[in-house]
Amino acid sequence: MAVNNSSSTGSKKASKRKGDKENAAPPPKKMKTLTNYGVTQNFVSRATAEQDMADEDVFEYLVSEARPLDTINQASFQRLVLKGRHPNVKMISRRALRRLIKKKNQERKEHVIKTFATVENVALTADCWESRNRGYIGISGHIITEDFERNSAILAMRRIRGKLIAVATLIIF
Repeated sequence: MAVNNSSSTGSKKASKRKGDKENAAPPPKKMKTLTNYGVTQNFVSRATAEQDMADEDVFEYLVSEARPLDTINQASFQRLVLKGRHPNVKMISRRALRRLIKKKNQERKEHVIKTFATVENVALTADCWESRNRGYIGISGHIITEDFERNSAILAMRRIRGKLIAVATLIIF
């Protein structure tokens, strides 16, 4: 009987080894996706398209109204966007919104470069202003296309430290 006890103890030790297949952890469960439930790709693309449209609407609102990015965290704004215009989507995260802003900025920059490359002359204007006791300078470019359309773009904008009167005098002279 002593042999049986030692063999059972030995089998317990053997079962605790890493290579033992009998006591190995079960394989991870397969993640459930929309396709596991028989949902077609067409539905997924529509949902993605609606999410993209909602993200674009939020982006356009924030840019056109010069709203802070924190606006997307406000409950009233989320209710307006999610329940009003886009009831089947999630609110874009701040991180995704930052990525979208960078992407749109790059696209617009490339568009301006491409458009300005098609003309011979570009008129530049400079503008200085103050807001909340901070000075800024902006440089804009203006062109007339071959179709006689007038286009303008902000080429640069920087905050200025110091008195704006001194900067304006430097620009004039």
